[in-house]
Amino acid sequence: MRDLDKNEASRLQALVFVQFTRQLVYYQASRGRHSSIENPPGSVSWDLDIMQDMIRAGKMKCVDTDLCCWDAKDPVSGHYYNKTMRFASTFDMKPLRRRCPRNHEHERIQGSVSEGPFKGRYRSAISGQYPLPFCDAWTSLVQRQILTA
Repeated sequence: MRDLDKNEASRLQALVFVQFTRQLVYYQASRGRHSSIENPPGSVSWDLDIMQDMIRAGKMKCVDTDLCCWDAKDPVSGHYYNKTMRFASTFDMKPLRRRCPRNHEHERIQGSVSEGPFKGRYRSAISGQYPLPFCDAWTSLVQRQILTA
């Protein structure tokens, strides 16, 4: 449990990143350009007034996707990571929405990897990497929706 001063310092530090993101979205919107942001759906940042204002001002829509559906796996066990990400975007990301069918095992996102090229790295850091199939689908979507518009 952190003390109140450390909690406040951490909160203020996080707000700097939220404010910077907000400035970027407003800048992009003022020039008719696209932007997207992401965070886990349970992140308290989604509930902040400045985030809600940014989403409205940028005319962004939210989409949740489960990364296990995109082949996000633990490098040792091979089990899928049960990690959901929320995206707010100025272009339609609905084709990237996928929900876990619950027909496979999930690896708990805790501790560190015990072997292989990721040995010693925290699973929380590895699970935050976008799987290549998701990246391919995302870039294809951007090309279809933005570059052809």
